[in-house]
Amino acid sequence: MTTTVGMLLDDVHTRAWDLCAELEDRRAENRYGERGLEVLAVWPRLATAALRVLDAVPLEPAWLDDMGSVRLVLGQVGRGVLEATADNGSAAASLKPDPAVFELALRLGLIADLLVGEKPARTDVDRAALEGLQANVVSIVHAVATVSLPLLQDRDHLQAPRSVLAAVKARTERFAMIPAERRSGRYEDVGAVTSKSLDAAISTWVHATVDILSSRRGVSQAALQVAAGDALILTATAGTVCAAARRLGLVDADRAAVATSALGAAHAAWRRPAAWPETVRLEGVLTRNMSTRRVSCGSWSPTTCARGGTGCRPSAWLTGSTWGYCWARCGAAFMG
Repeated sequence: MTTTVGMLLDDVHTRAWDLCAELEDRRAENRYGERGLEVLAVWPRLATAALRVLDAVPLEPAWLDDMGSVRLVLGQVGRGVLEATADNGSAAASLKPDPAVFELALRLGLIADLLVGEKPARTDVDRAALEGLQANVVSIVHAVATVSLPLLQDRDHLQAPRSVLAAVKARTERFAMIPAERRSGRYEDVGAVTSKSLDAAISTWVHATVDILSSRRGVSQAALQVAAGDALILTATAGTVCAAARRLGLVDADRAAVATSALGAAHAAWRRPAAWPETVRLEGVLTRNMSTRRVSCGSWSPTTCARGGTGCRPSAWLTGSTWGYCWARCGAAFMG
């Protein structure tokens, strides 16, 4: 299974919730011990990791970026301002970092690594997705800041770093209050793909297609149709792989059923935009026979793929069967 940004976000939110619940229980029992200093020791790592995620995908135009105040305070924490303002900073630095907060920082760092190479968010869709991603990350920082403050309240020599964490909490609160339904977006699907995998092929295709379709010189009627045809093939291929994995018992049957159903619906939806246009405006009107050709996929479905069949025979290509259909049938044959 390919690790994705969305999977890491789910994990880090679960861990943050567990941390908050644990510290709240300790607060009720009044048994923090040295936990405050241990949490304080790992804050620079957490702030640096969160800042890396916020900076991983640039927002264009830059004046739309609303994270300036958060970046400023996280940058100060990452540079060691908490230890510098603590009277016994050397004692805090010598403690072993809190393992729970350390795991949060580690996963935020992994998210930042996965986002390396992502192009700037220029479209409305990408900007909305980026804002959701940033809200997910900042909400983690806000939660840790909220539970860190009680750990330090009874220590007079730690009031200066406590005021810094209070600023972190205040500046992140607005973003932490963004509803969960507004935080999802395409960046959650970014994953750690290998060079020889379907995920890698899709990732490469997405980047190339976005480049062409967002270019005023590259976009054309043919480019739009090719992109739709590619999406048609990719959904058929993914459906074939999913159906085969389900048949072989490699994935959970219920989850595979949901996935194949969604892929089948997506595949059907791409047929219409992939249809060959009745006229070609760049070179004039084609002949009647050429203008009625179709590059849309035929009747691929998870059921037909699971059964296999004769759709991959060379004769099927030569007798007018659509190439997406043949692609799906070939995949079923190869997968057994």
